Amino acid sequence: MTNNLIDLESVEYFTLSPNWSSNPQTSLAALRRLISFPGTSDVVQSIGLSPILSFSQKYLLKTKAEINEFYEFMQRVKGRWGRFWIRHPYSFFTLKTSTGIGAVTIYVERNQFDWIFQGYERIYIQQSDGSIITRLLTDVVENVLLDRLELTFGTQLDRPILKTDKIILGRLLLVRLDSDEIQLSMISQTLAEVGIKVVEVIKDYEDI
Repeated sequence: MTNNLIDLESVEYFTLSPNWSSNPQTSLAALRRLISFPGTSDVVQSIGLSPILSFSQKYLLKTKAEINEFYEFMQRVKGRWGRFWIRHPYSFFTLKTSTGIGAVTIYVERNQFDWIFQGYERIYIQQSDGSIITRLLTDVVENVLLDRLELTFGTQLDRPILKTDKIILGRLLLVRLDSDEIQLSMISQTLAEVGIKVVEVIKDYEDI
């Protein structure tokens, strides 16, 4: 099936899929401020409520067109100011039950995501055929009685999400490049591998 990309506003979406021959490197960071006064102990104060996600990943460019498209993309986002959407390489959720067409809630295994949910988070669902669905989460509720986490969004699903399907259910992040330097390895005249590192820009979610 085709992609169903919703709730991305006017921000660019990074389309390349990870090269799984090498594992991504992921990390968490938190915004902190060091407060120091003469004659007293230093105090570390938390600024951000949610950890900032960062990861580096390699991608395979299979054609000259993809290589040129990637170069053009880098020109648009270089300087560490051009933000874009990208799929976090790892699945954040495990689907608990299948969901039908028209649903606005999916049920996943409990993982305490409701503890840090802020209301700006997007998710993506990658199906076994490679098609991508994106949605903005409007509510996250832990249902202890039914032993599940309920993820709700404002736009209905246009297709069923089956537990028997091999899907990736992860976070869609608003990011910028951590550096303008990229790792580029030309395998042949039409095949290349690139590596980039991105950092989530939490404070920008409220602007879109």
